[in-house]
Amino acid sequence: MDFPACTRLGSEQKHTHGKGLTVAFVVVEEKGQQVVRTELKGPTMTIGRDDTSDIKLENRALSRRHAQLEVRGASIWIRDLGSQNGTFINGEKLEGTKPIQAGDVISLGGKFTLRLDGVEEAKTTTPVLTLTGPEGTHRFAMVGEEIVLGRSPDCDISIGRKSISRRHLRVVIQDGKFQAEDLGSQNGTRVNGEKIRGLTPVTPDDEIRISEYLIRVSYLDQSEAGGDPDASDAKPSRTMLFDKSKLAAAADLGGDFQVQVTHENRLSFTVDPNAAAPPDSQRKDGGDWADGDDLGDTAAAQSQMKPAIKPPMAATKGTAPATPKAATRPPTTQSPAQAPAKATTRQQPAQTDAALEVSHQDGATRTVKLGREPVCVAEDGSEDQPQGGSHYAAVGYLMFAPSAGGWLVTAIGDRRFAVVGGNPVPFHVLKDGDTVELGGLTVMYRV
Repeated sequence: MDFPACTRLGSEQKHTHGKGLTVAFVVVEEKGQQVVRTELKGPTMTIGRDDTSDIKLENRALSRRHAQLEVRGASIWIRDLGSQNGTFINGEKLEGTKPIQAGDVISLGGKFTLRLDGVEEAKTTTPVLTLTGPEGTHRFAMVGEEIVLGRSPDCDISIGRKSISRRHLRVVIQDGKFQAEDLGSQNGTRVNGEKIRGLTPVTPDDEIRISEYLIRVSYLDQSEAGGDPDASDAKPSRTMLFDKSKLAAAADLGGDFQVQVTHENRLSFTVDPNAAAPPDSQRKDGGDWADGDDLGDTAAAQSQMKPAIKPPMAATKGTAPATPKAATRPPTTQSPAQAPAKATTRQQPAQTDAALEVSHQDGATRTVKLGREPVCVAEDGSEDQPQGGSHYAAVGYLMFAPSAGGWLVTAIGDRRFAVVGGNPVPFHVLKDGDTVELGGLTVMYRV
């Protein structure tokens, strides 16, 4: 990662990512002496004695894989990996995963202490979205002035359900007040049962509904106090630490369902595609919750495809138009010497010794050899079938298929196009060195 500026502050250097954003660091100390100082990177950083650990500490007090830091949007969580000597927060043994709060004293195996530099304590006035659906309830903090929810992994909070449009809802803070805006979704957004158009003021008392999901707005002090804005002792003494250097728009505050980092610190969770929607009698907003097509996205896709597709029999400049199949020609008695030379523009078949160089924004890279069968690469870089309730609407795939003209690539699984050389295309016959992108996935074709 490049650092545009580097300024010396006292005896240390403070790196900035432009726009004055400070890089967050993980600091490990032993008996008050610093032993490790390294940049906080996501989505995970492992700590332990193992050579593969992101932070390797050679001490028998630690397990080979002792603990793990998790960057979930702007929030930082810590997980104990079943270590023998344990991970402790403020003297209490850590079970599972917890968000790191301001003032936390984190002990690794009773030998090392861990702290974070370059992070901020969240204000108690931080805006919070509480999302409730079939999977349970979860909370997200708004780090900036707006947050976008939808099915696309490019949204700040991605919900993998087809009844959610790719970009469905935007919640913004203007003049210190919440406003909600439907982004042209198929199934719409409703506030207290009424379908909204344009920016609509909302308060903590309002119910915002998109498909099966209820959204409420509040602030961190209300959220920590169970959502009661009138509680006299609602404000907590400590709040979570946020890493704002990653330009994340949301922070995972925890809840019932598992949230994953997709790319660029965006948050996503998948849902069971077979989960039944509530019966009509339970739909307070009267909306269409069927898992139907996103008509707005489909229309946009069709409008982009029309100029990109050429008739398969179109004549090229300088050649005669193709002869219709119904036409017949009289037999000729030309000798081989008199016969015209055959055209040499025949397409070459797909090569079976080609390869795909696959990389992802999370740093994963690998090479996939191409043979004679089509290959699908998921947006997360894997070739595996969807697992854990995910489905094809929640993640896109690049399909590479052999054809008479060479290896052809197209995007499947949702309505985005593959991007080749910076241009979105419905399909493309690859040449050596072509780079194909889909979300956080980049694939280079090599012969």
